[in-house]
Amino acid sequence: KESEELKKLRKENLKLKEEVTILKKFAAMLSREQNPD
Repeated sequence: KESEELKKLRKENLKLKEEVTILKKFAAMLSREQNPD
């Protein structure tokens, strides 16, 4: 049973990491628009 919980947590953790990556890219895009070189 414990391993099932671990699998679920790992899957959710991966999803969160992907969302964080997307948010970081989005934030970088926004800051580039606000501070054009």
